[in-house]
Amino acid sequence: MSITLSAGGDGSNNINIGALADLESSERTLLGLAAETVAGLDMTIASLPPATAPSKINYQSGNNSWTLGAYTFGLSGGVCGSIQVIQPGKDLLTYTKTFATSIGDGLNSTTNKANTAKKDSGTAYYLAVELDLSLGANVAAKVPALGPIGITAKGSGSTTFAVRFCKQVAGAALLRDALAQAFAGFVLPLHPQTYQSLQPGDYLFHQIDATLNLAFGATVGVNQVFLSGESKAALPNAPAAAPSVTLSGEVAVNANGSLGVSFQYTNSFEALLWKTDGSTGHLHLYANHSADPTFTAGATAALILDPKVNLSTVNLGALAQQILPGDTGAEAAKLLSGAGQSEVTSWVNDAQTKINSWLQPFQQGKTALEVTIDALNDRMLLLDVTFDLKAVGFPSAWKQAVAGDFQAALAQSNGGMTLDPGSGLEDFHHQKTDVTFNFFGKFQAEWSSAQITNSSILYAGNNTFKLVDRTGYQEITNVNGSGREIDLYFTVEATSSAAGGLTLQPPELHVLLRATKNPKFGSAIAGILSMAETGQTASQLFSQFKAAVDKGNSPQTLEMVFSANACGKVTYATKNPDGTLANEDADTANYNAFAYSCAQLNAGSSPGDFSVSSPMDMNYDCWRDWNVACNGAVPAIPLRRDSGNVTAGLAWVNTHFGSLDAQNINAYLQEASDFLNLCEDLQKLSTLGVSSPSGHEPSWLSVTTELGDIVHKDVPSDLLAPTAYALTKLMFMAGAQPSLSGPAQNPSPEPGIAITLRYA
Repeated sequence: MSITLSAGGDGSNNINIGALADLESSERTLLGLAAETVAGLDMTIASLPPATAPSKINYQSGNNSWTLGAYTFGLSGGVCGSIQVIQPGKDLLTYTKTFATSIGDGLNSTTNKANTAKKDSGTAYYLAVELDLSLGANVAAKVPALGPIGITAKGSGSTTFAVRFCKQVAGAALLRDALAQAFAGFVLPLHPQTYQSLQPGDYLFHQIDATLNLAFGATVGVNQVFLSGESKAALPNAPAAAPSVTLSGEVAVNANGSLGVSFQYTNSFEALLWKTDGSTGHLHLYANHSADPTFTAGATAALILDPKVNLSTVNLGALAQQILPGDTGAEAAKLLSGAGQSEVTSWVNDAQTKINSWLQPFQQGKTALEVTIDALNDRMLLLDVTFDLKAVGFPSAWKQAVAGDFQAALAQSNGGMTLDPGSGLEDFHHQKTDVTFNFFGKFQAEWSSAQITNSSILYAGNNTFKLVDRTGYQEITNVNGSGREIDLYFTVEATSSAAGGLTLQPPELHVLLRATKNPKFGSAIAGILSMAETGQTASQLFSQFKAAVDKGNSPQTLEMVFSANACGKVTYATKNPDGTLANEDADTANYNAFAYSCAQLNAGSSPGDFSVSSPMDMNYDCWRDWNVACNGAVPAIPLRRDSGNVTAGLAWVNTHFGSLDAQNINAYLQEASDFLNLCEDLQKLSTLGVSSPSGHEPSWLSVTTELGDIVHKDVPSDLLAPTAYALTKLMFMAGAQPSLSGPAQNPSPEPGIAITLRYA
């Protein structure tokens, strides 16, 4: 039978609608329109005034239901829904696209407003029809609707679920005609023909209570390739035409990959379905704990259950070969599956530990993942799915998805289901398991296997592999099992264009400090963290970090990452045209930060702590006078870019200090000069890798040459830890607060702690 829209009065204005897509029924369906809708029936959609609220619909013909597939949808008397005209440019739905920025692996997450996304009406008009439908399972169909996976059917039948259908209509259409189109085309969810009934350009939104079997991370993510150098090895004298690099992190996760993570999730969900054309369907799955306030998961069940993590070590080698060019990728793949196998295993174990920590229940059944989702107080995009509706296995995959088993749907052979990048679970997976390749050492005229065979793969924690030149990794000391590692290096991200050109991003400065069974160095690293001026959160992390140090058997890692933008906050003294200095206070502040850091980290080791007979003996004025003496400057203006006459510097030190330690004092003052020059270099980093005003792209050679000069000329190589700490002090003075990641576990079998400070 048809649907009749009652327009009041004697019924002469009623709208009878036939040829229904999903609302065909043997029962008479009579829906009453609100007065404001009746008054506008003969107005065009474009001429209707913007509605402040949806207009209500009343169901007037008793009980009615529609059984499609395994589920039965029902209407009962009274207010049963609403209609609303949506004008061009208005929002159809807003949601949180990705997980919030996390501190402490999500337990102290804060919402990043930039993650909010929306589906809007674009340039089209829509008529939205929302019906409040009861939902029950057809038990005879033997679908696991009442089991551990699938739609939660309410025995009382009292709970209703919103089903909202947005029909694209012409602005010139009369409202009565648009209503007829919308009700005739109304599509119900959760049945075999849902996508066949849905027309391109229309949207179907619905709510469900369910236990879903979810999966994500079907491929191991490799999202970035960095080309870099470190303090004790020359940055590559690379050719101007560097290798082509692609980013596979944007490759959609497909059903042919082995599933990385799966779990059962019981919650109140929402889904949005639409088609872009006759063969391509899309589905968004959202978690929205406010969708049905009456819904509870049950006192005996955790909301997230049965987590399984399975990350293949084979895929990493294959992806390395996919994203790296020619022989380079082939050799990297060999290392990852051969000599580097133990390092790959460390990465897999680390990723599994982190993901398991998110999925294992705690706090009376809740998991860290669920706590993070709930903290948003908004609908959270869990899955972003694309369906190939023409795929041979699509009907089977869709049947699995309708039953709540998204894992089986993803694994369905030729099922046509793909997880798109950007949904919350995929974003989470990439955050936890993406791999960054860092290339150290020298590269000759061509990238070939010859440059790789003398290198090794080293897992550096935080899901990062370093492809390390054996002759260039000179900052590690390991004596009787007691280890100390300090890395300082720049990274440059390179991406290739379709035409084969190379685009460089502004460099980043990385400083990594790691102690292994080395309490003295571990305590020094903890001191940097505690004094990094990052507030209460850093204080809490310091306590955990120090506890790891006190245990004595586990490695402790602190990595500091300074973006070009953050480095640009550092200021320095400049020369006036007459040779005098402008803003010398900036050099003074930079020097003081460096001297203070040396005093803290080298306490009691004169003159490495920048004290001789008193802590202020080696202050900025001392360095200034020493520099002037080295250069014989007239007038007496320091020239920090010029090391000057070493003999004159030593003579000045002997005169000023009368010390037998003149050689060391002279050396440490030179280290201070290097730090001041480094501050100037860092301030200019943001201009590297960016087009010049004339529009010319910088070459790889020009950028790496510049960075090589910085590394070899201006890095205080004997005072790397104080250099790192001084930079955090300068960041604080400039008002830059870091984001923190951690505490993450170091790779098994050496449990430890790893914390990252990132200054953006």
